[in-house]
Amino acid sequence: MFRVIEAGPEHWSGILALMGRTPMNSTIPITLLRAQDRTLAYPNLGGEPLAFVACKNDEVIGYAYGRLEMRRIERNGALVPERILFGTDFRLDREYRGSGLASAMMDAVKQAGAKREVRMGYGMVDAADKKTLGVLFGGNVGQSAQIVRTFTNVARLLTARPRVPARPALEAFTPDASTFAQIEEKLSSRFLSPVGIAEPLRALVERYPEIRFYRRADDGRYALALWDQRRVREVTVAWLPRKMAFARQLWNLLRPLTGAHRFPAAGEPFRSAEVFLAARENFPEGFGEMLAREAWDQGCHMLVSIDEGTDPVKPPPVGGRCFRTQSHLIAYSVRGEPIPTCAPERSIYLDLTLI
Repeated sequence: MFRVIEAGPEHWSGILALMGRTPMNSTIPITLLRAQDRTLAYPNLGGEPLAFVACKNDEVIGYAYGRLEMRRIERNGALVPERILFGTDFRLDREYRGSGLASAMMDAVKQAGAKREVRMGYGMVDAADKKTLGVLFGGNVGQSAQIVRTFTNVARLLTARPRVPARPALEAFTPDASTFAQIEEKLSSRFLSPVGIAEPLRALVERYPEIRFYRRADDGRYALALWDQRRVREVTVAWLPRKMAFARQLWNLLRPLTGAHRFPAAGEPFRSAEVFLAARENFPEGFGEMLAREAWDQGCHMLVSIDEGTDPVKPPPVGGRCFRTQSHLIAYSVRGEPIPTCAPERSIYLDLTLI
């Protein structure tokens, strides 16, 4: 007997167990596990969470999570604030795929939003994940959907200790209340940028003091923040495919020469530092070298950012040995509302740290 019900604190242990057995990639068994402490698992800049579980008897076999947030959408060429649904996490046991549960959970989240007068939203999905794409474009709530933008995620592998740049392109600084207001103003020209985030951002940095902020060294303009998300989530590989196992052996064998951190074994967490609150138009040449060193200093194995697709002008390259994947930003609406899209020349706000 299957049930789709609103998730509560009593379901969290079952949700974590589900995350541990549902790889995020069909080729490499990568598992993303949220923090044991539920209050740390979904950092955000305000809004209302919506979460549902699919249960078989008392076992959690599916999970869908989203947030209702104030974001800027485009209407008649101008950006205006609108409360929309941001879908961030979706899991379903492999044996129940194709059963209709995926659509049922997605519909439950959208219907909960519609009851709160929220009839549009968006989410991100791996461009190669055709099954999830089909679910996002389907459903039984009378929705319309559209791919708004395709963007490239880049993970720079820290295969060696990065050098300290002779002339760093960025400098770290400690933010204050005026900084948070300036960041919101800087991001406000972007489609889907969050509204009213100065105080939530201050609270977020207080809760996660590991977030570091950087500005350009040449003119002091704000550039980005960097976030080691070890307290939020961890990424593991259940088993190492042959090529990956060989790469691990070589990586660890050369560590006395390279200075790289130990490549984790199967089931051990990879650590990554992720670019956050990026003003990509302010990225200076060589920014990746400094961030790579900062990430290495924090004990990370990789530096993660969005490489292209969110801005009309591609930012400078992050450099180094990189692994790239493509994702779609998908917008939807229900009950006849227009799909929230934007002009191709407009920049889009996306943060992988908040999914």
